[in-house]
Amino acid sequence: MTLFVPKTSRDFATFWGQVPTVHWDGSTLEKISISVDSKQFLMEIGLPQLSDGTLRFETSPSWVTSGLLLLGFDGPNSVCLARGDRVDSVVLQELRQGTTRFVNGTVAQFGCFLALYQQYRLQVREIDENTGGSRIDELINDLERTMRNADEHALDSTGDYWPLILEQARAGLL
Repeated sequence: MTLFVPKTSRDFATFWGQVPTVHWDGSTLEKISISVDSKQFLMEIGLPQLSDGTLRFETSPSWVTSGLLLLGFDGPNSVCLARGDRVDSVVLQELRQGTTRFVNGTVAQFGCFLALYQQYRLQVREIDENTGGSRIDELINDLERTMRNADEHALDSTGDYWPLILEQARAGLL
């Protein structure tokens, strides 16, 4: 199974199709100190608003704490852009534990991983869980391999966001 890896604005637009995406206003982003690449992605491509998941994204920026710009939520946890010297990374700030988990190296890589994960979600629904165990394992392995090629650091630590998602998928929870 091959997963489509979106890289350009057109790729993302083609992939998400009719799925609504949250785009941030350029005049608002002008006032915020984040990288040009992050601003461009949030204005031109945006983040998907999926009706059947726990992720939801904000339509305007706000600061969670110094250096953490709120993008949205995964359940009760904040998905944030952490300002860097040249690149902004995406992190998850957990409400209960008060910990911060690394998600992706850039907002564009985060957008790519959301598209990869959505492909997994749609494909796994078509597989009979009672008879398709090896197909599900193959799909998860393909997802992990493709993610590693797109942003190897997102899978560096077992305590980070995407390794936990993959672990939950392998356990049959997702």
